[in-house]
Amino acid sequence: MGAETLTGRIVDAIDLIDGILDAGSIRDYTSRDQLIFMREQLTSMASHLRHRTAPAAGAHALMSRMVVDSWPLDSTLGRQLVDIEDDYLALLQGTRRHP
Repeated sequence: MGAETLTGRIVDAIDLIDGILDAGSIRDYTSRDQLIFMREQLTSMASHLRHRTAPAAGAHALMSRMVVDSWPLDSTLGRQLVDIEDDYLALLQGTRRHP
């Protein structure tokens, strides 16, 4: 998957999170703080992809861990977040400056 396609998917997920936060329709398995954290992570990913910069060493699957640990398996947003993070980390393996 290319960086442009992944960036588009990230922007879509950010828009979805913003919609949830704006509507106040936060599910009981997550929190406002968790969604804000995920939006920040996604924003950082998009910035790195747009500017073709590598994140700090140690970038790892933080969102995926949260989703897997506490979200229901049938969560559409949760699945999107896990897929985006997996694709982002896979893309970084070829571009990361630090081991």
